[in-house]
Amino acid sequence: MEPGDIERAVVYTLTNPVKDFLVEEVTQWPSVNSWSALRADRALTATRPRHFFRKRMPARVELKMAVPAEAGVGTHAEFVERLGAQIATVEDACRQERNTTGRRILGRRAVLRQSPFDSPNSSAPRRQLSPRVKCADKWRRIETLTRNRAFVAAHREARLAWIAGKPHAFPPGTWALRHLVKRDARAVHVDRATKFADHDL
Repeated sequence: MEPGDIERAVVYTLTNPVKDFLVEEVTQWPSVNSWSALRADRALTATRPRHFFRKRMPARVELKMAVPAEAGVGTHAEFVERLGAQIATVEDACRQERNTTGRRILGRRAVLRQSPFDSPNSSAPRRQLSPRVKCADKWRRIETLTRNRAFVAAHREARLAWIAGKPHAFPPGTWALRHLVKRDARAVHVDRATKFADHDL
């Protein structure tokens, strides 16, 4: 993942309410607004709802967002400035679309009036894609997908050997079989072994 990938993912997430015609600007979103907190360099605060049944959970938590130095996106101020420019571009594009189509936004008040228990009356069509890689660079994406296919093939071969009780070595990156099943387990049912192996993928 490169700095540009991080910024595109953040902008994509923050502008969802604007692209869905709920509010005109990202800062108008009335629920949790990480953009306002990130821009002001302050922590987000969440209070445990009264109806929450797990009383052992803390009554109040704070989350301070920070940009890891390893991300290579520069200083906090530089990162926020670039995000702000990209967010403004999306907001302008959505505004032009509304002017062309005549579609109106729902607005903050209407969003707040909605019940958290409401659900859609219809089902949205689902695509057949199952993306596992987020990368704008074509060749790095191909390289990663090739590496993933190699991992799946090696994992499947090791799983079949494990089921058969033969010596096996799972590829690096295997998690569930290492933590949930003992290495010397031989009497595990095939369906259970398949379930654990599929969980790793």
